[in-house]
Amino acid sequence: STVHLHVDRLLDAARAFLQGGSLEPFETAATDAGALTTVEALLSRVLADLPLPPDALAALVCAVLAESATPEAIKLALALAGLLRGGTDFEPVLRLCAVHDEFTLYAGVALLDRGADPEATWLAIAQRVYGWGRVHAVHRLCAQKVGPLARRWLLTEGSANDVLPAYTALTIAEQTDPIVALGDAPEDTALLNGLGALYEGLCDEGPCAGMSAWESGAEFCAALAEALARAPLSAERLNTLLRVRTTATTLGEASAARAQSAVESVLAREDFEPSLRSWLRDEGPETRRAARQVLRALDRDAREEAFLEIERAPHETMGWFEAADGADEPTLARVVERARAHLAPDALATGATT
Repeated sequence: STVHLHVDRLLDAARAFLQGGSLEPFETAATDAGALTTVEALLSRVLADLPLPPDALAALVCAVLAESATPEAIKLALALAGLLRGGTDFEPVLRLCAVHDEFTLYAGVALLDRGADPEATWLAIAQRVYGWGRVHAVHRLCAQKVGPLARRWLLTEGSANDVLPAYTALTIAEQTDPIVALGDAPEDTALLNGLGALYEGLCDEGPCAGMSAWESGAEFCAALAEALARAPLSAERLNTLLRVRTTATTLGEASAARAQSAVESVLAREDFEPSLRSWLRDEGPETRRAARQVLRALDRDAREEAFLEIERAPHETMGWFEAADGADEPTLARVVERARAHLAPDALATGATT
């Protein structure tokens, strides 16, 4: 097969290097092969046929890790380091490379191949990477029977990453029992915020399965709505509750009814209206924006608040967008009039700036 031909080429290049050649043929072969599609076959060949003596293999790994700038060659060298025992201690460089997103998967698996504890290793790595490395580490961590420390981290921070939370949300939900965790959530801000972020990831089902594929999705939405309703009020938290209510309507009557009841309990609170007014006048633009989102979600007029935002921050885009979005002609004329009053001609030509 093509993969085995790539492995043959890699081994030939490795032998040539060990006989005094350069690393370039090995780097080129690694790039052409692609580490992800070749690594398992390469490791299997090395373990089964011993095409390279351990000392020679260690020399190749050391050379690649010390000298190469070719990512695919480095990935294969990290994977091969996991097979080596005695001699050179590769653990420090494996732990260093494990917290580089590009190399997390290869270095992490190599550490486990060398006998590292799976849960502790993947948790330590996941806490220090934020891109694809975190995605890989979270999936590997969730494959373990995690203890309380790892479970709490997964629920509070695990779904956050710089790629897309949806890539890990369903795995976390299925492995950590977030519904049980919701019992403590109203008094635990970090946990409640984390569960809210997990909900958002589950709802982003464009690239992968999420809420609709989780058999406990309806119960989670209902329980999350109730936990949010019991927690201290904030504009951001109320927005999450209102989104959960919308999601619950797609997951069955029982879930929808519980979420609606949770929303009604918040709206009936004596501090709701004063809190809403306070959020709309808050010094923080994000809080004011969240408060206007609450108004729209409750089918209340937010247009005047958008015009107030224009007066407060005329060079920020959000007030202009909210004032103009879906507006009738008289309202659009008002937007244009405020733009002429606040913005220089060059700004009018390109839109409000941030």
